[in-house]
Amino acid sequence: MFAKLHLLSQDVPEGSDGFRWRAHPYLRMAGMVPKGPVVFEWSARQRSDLEALWRDPASDGARERLARDLAVFCDRLGWAPDPRQLDDAEHRGEEYMLTVSAVPSELYLLPWEVVQVGAAGTYLSDFASAQVRYAMPGLGPRKVQTAPPAPGVLFAWSGAGGAVPHEEHAAAIRAAAGAGGATFRELAEVDEASLATALDDRPPSVLHLLCHGRPGAPGEPSRLACGASDHPSEITATRLARLLRPHEDAIRLVVLSACGSGDGHGDPLLMTSLAQELHKKGIPSVVASRYPLSVPGSCVMTRVLYDKLLRDAWSLERALRHTRQALLGAGDEAACPGDAYGIQLYTHDTEWFVSDNSVEAERPVLASYPFGTAARPVPAKGPPSAELTVRILCDSELDGDELVDQLRHASEDAGLTVTTRSPATSGASSLVVQTTMDGGQRVLQAWRSKTLRVAAGAIITELIVTKGIHLALAGTLTTASTKVVGAAAGHLTAAIGSPPALGGIAARGGPGMDLSADAGLLAIGPGVPRGPVHLHAQAQAQLAWSRGPMHHGLSTLIHGNQEITSQTHGAPMVAMMPSEPLLRGGAGRANDDPTTAARRCRREAGSAVPSAPC
Repeated sequence: MFAKLHLLSQDVPEGSDGFRWRAHPYLRMAGMVPKGPVVFEWSARQRSDLEALWRDPASDGARERLARDLAVFCDRLGWAPDPRQLDDAEHRGEEYMLTVSAVPSELYLLPWEVVQVGAAGTYLSDFASAQVRYAMPGLGPRKVQTAPPAPGVLFAWSGAGGAVPHEEHAAAIRAAAGAGGATFRELAEVDEASLATALDDRPPSVLHLLCHGRPGAPGEPSRLACGASDHPSEITATRLARLLRPHEDAIRLVVLSACGSGDGHGDPLLMTSLAQELHKKGIPSVVASRYPLSVPGSCVMTRVLYDKLLRDAWSLERALRHTRQALLGAGDEAACPGDAYGIQLYTHDTEWFVSDNSVEAERPVLASYPFGTAARPVPAKGPPSAELTVRILCDSELDGDELVDQLRHASEDAGLTVTTRSPATSGASSLVVQTTMDGGQRVLQAWRSKTLRVAAGAIITELIVTKGIHLALAGTLTTASTKVVGAAAGHLTAAIGSPPALGGIAARGGPGMDLSADAGLLAIGPGVPRGPVHLHAQAQAQLAWSRGPMHHGLSTLIHGNQEITSQTHGAPMVAMMPSEPLLRGGAGRANDDPTTAARRCRREAGSAVPSAPC
C-alpha cells in the first residue's frame, strides 16, 4: 500500500538566504491538484523542540508535541494516515509505504516518522508495517534493477572526533556477509584519499561509513570527520557525493552511521545534508540518522540490518522496519527509541520495470536489494517465501492451471504454487498460495486494486499473508529479548511489541518474570510465577517456550490454534489465541481496540517496561 506527501512552498522566500524560521505557507499536491495553502508556524517552541531532540533523541515531550503539530498540519492539507487502513494492512500482512517528497528543504527537518495517527495518537512508525521514505524532488524513476557487479560491503571508519565502535560493526557485517555470500572489506581511519583509492580498486554494492558527523558553518553543508585521530580531516557532503558519483552504477546503498547525518541540522538555510546530497547525486538508497546515534543503538542497527539483508535475504525496506522494532526493544541492551525514530531512508519513489509487452513502464518501488535482485537478493540465497490464504466467494471461471497463471502474473513470481485447495462450503473455497515475500505483496496490491478479481473471474473476499511476511512486520517477538520486571498480582504487567496485532505479550501474576524472543521463538525464563501468560499472534506463527535461556533448548513448539495446557518444569501455561482480543487480565478493557489497550498497558507498566514506549 502506497501513500505520498508531495509538498511545495506557496511562495518563494524573499532574498537569497531562503528559509528564516518564520511562519510559512505550504501546498500539498494531490495528483495535479494543489491542496492548501496551510501555514506551518516554525514557532520558537517548535524550533526549541527540534533542538531538544537533537541534543537528546529520547526527549519524549518534544517528540510528542512535534508529532501532534505534524498531524494537525497534514489534516489541514487534506491528508491523514487512516488508522483503520493501517490496522487492516497489518491484519493482512500488507506493507504500508509513505513517501515524503518536499521541494522546501526545511520540511525535511520535521520528524515525519512520528506523525500521529488517529485519536489514540499512535506514531506512524509504531505501526510495524509502515515505513516512511524520503524522495528528493526532480529525481526520475529508479533504473531497472540488475545484479550489482560486486555484491559486498566496504566498511570505512574513522575515530577522528572521538572513539567509534568499529570492532562491533566490523564483526557484525563480516559475519552477515559470509552468510550471504557477499564480500567484506574494512578501511580503517578512512580519509578522502584512501576512500577514493578503495572505490577505484573495486567499488562495492554497499558502502558503510562509521564516523562522526559535524554541522557546517552557516551557509555551508554538513560534513564527516575522517582520517586518523592524530591527523583528522573533514569531507563535506558535496565532496563525498562527487567522490561516489563515478561509481553510482555499482553502489546501491550507502549507510551513514554517523551523528546527525540525515537532516542537515546546523545548516537551516540550505539543508544540504549528507544523505540528501548523496541521494540527489545518484546513490539509489541512503540510510542515515536525523539524530546523533548512540553507541549501543548504532551497534544494534548494524547487526540487525545486515543480518536481515544478508542472512535472511530481506529487502532493504523490510530490514529497516525490523531494525526499528529492534531498537524500540533492543534485547539485553537498553532500548534506543531516539535511534529508532531517527533512522531515515532516502530512496526513489518509483522505478522502471519491463512490462508484459516488453516495454519499460513506471510503478512505485516495492523493495530494494542492494546485494542482488528480487529473484536473487544475495549471492548465497534466493528470495524468502511467504504464504497467502485466499478465500474465494464463488468458483472461478478459470480452471486450476489458468487461475495459477493469473496469480503468477499478479505476483511476478513464476514459481508460485497453490498447495491446498479446500472444498467449497456455502459457495466459498480457500486456496493456500506459496510465493515470495515480494510476490505476496504484489498479490495484495492486485487484490486491493480489483485487478486480481477481474483476472481470476471470481469474488475474492479475503486475502491474508499467513506465513513469512508477518515476521517482517512483527514487533518485539522477533527482536533479541525483553526483560519485564513485575507488578502487583492480578494486574497486566506489559504489552510488548508494535503493533499489538502482530505479536503482543500480556502477563499477569507474581513479582517478576523474564521473557526473551528470537526469530519468532518465545522463551520464558526461570523464576516465573505460576499463572497464565497469553499470547496473541497471527495464525500459523511459530512460538516456543522453555524454562531458562533460549540456548538451553525449547520444550514445545506451537502451531496455529493449538493450545498448551500442561506446565512442564513449572513454567506457566502458554496459549495461542489468534482470534481473541490482544490483552487479558486486570488492566484490560473488554471494548479496547488493540492500540488503546497496548497504550494503557504500557502506561500501567510504567518504568518497569522502559523498552516499550507509548
